[in-house]
Amino acid sequence: MRPDVEIRLCGQAEDPPSGCTAAGVAGAQSHRAPQQVDCVLTTTYKSRVYCRILRSGKIPAEVPVLVVNPNFYHPFLQLGGDCRKHTRRLREAQKVFPFDEDKDFYDLLISAMPLKSDLTPLYLHLTQLWSRMGRQYFDHINKSVIQTVIEGGVADGWVSAQFLGSFENAVVYGFDPDRELFQNSYHKPFLLHSRRFHYMPLGLWQQAARLPFHVARTFTSRVTEQGLESADDSIETTAVDDFVAAARIDKVDFIKLDVEGAELDVMRGARQTICNHRPQLAVCVYHKLEHYYEIPLLLSQYTENYIFRIGHYSPFHLFSETVLYGIPRELYYSHPH
Repeated sequence: MRPDVEIRLCGQAEDPPSGCTAAGVAGAQSHRAPQQVDCVLTTTYKSRVYCRILRSGKIPAEVPVLVVNPNFYHPFLQLGGDCRKHTRRLREAQKVFPFDEDKDFYDLLISAMPLKSDLTPLYLHLTQLWSRMGRQYFDHINKSVIQTVIEGGVADGWVSAQFLGSFENAVVYGFDPDRELFQNSYHKPFLLHSRRFHYMPLGLWQQAARLPFHVARTFTSRVTEQGLESADDSIETTAVDDFVAAARIDKVDFIKLDVEGAELDVMRGARQTICNHRPQLAVCVYHKLEHYYEIPLLLSQYTENYIFRIGHYSPFHLFSETVLYGIPRELYYSHPH
């Protein structure tokens, strides 16, 4: 990531959390002045963890430290020869968005495709875009008409509780196969006592199936490509279209999906609901690089007269917390923005 820094020695920091590393480095010549530092600190965790590491005593206070945050990028950006392909497809998806500020976000993604040593211009651009955002999953949508919600990815129910508070009298059908996370949630009593929230301990997918499931740290458990025999666990899934038909739901008003990379598969199992019910949509697109173009392009095929918008909710990480919104045109222009 930093061609002006030469790694001479690496060492693992055991505490705070694993994944944080401290490495001794010496400056190397580059197009800029060489970096003369004794230690480079890098972590795959959130930026706030840096302060905890620096206070932990693992690195002496007198040692100059260069902080590198690889989370601005993402592991899937080790692209090699695929960079041109991704750039071309991102340009295709960019055409789905009618507003310049959303096109601007895609320009930023494309400009980040070739890895750079100086991230300052990209950070400034990202911060500017992030400052326009409001509330994740709520930007752009018309809340006044939402009565029935399908939520893929309940996790601990924090967002579900916000839905109940924001959508007056709405009913939320929440899907998440991680039973333990929900059962131990602080929000569970409120949600269940509301009588407007229905928890479904199932995964959403293209169809009903039994799939291998990787149990990871909080909020990141997901369907895996491992075989059932070698996976941590397995889950039962259903399709949105099948559930809506079985539950005899007359109208789905809003679909929110944050399902750790399964969003494309879930939407393929929700095609009839999307086409026939014309729900508003809030779909995470950041779990896979391909989703930044595959999901907008797929939804543009499924829908007619929809307005698509982008929300980005991380000021530090470019490929994180990005939500695609889809709103029927008649609903988008019938409420203030």
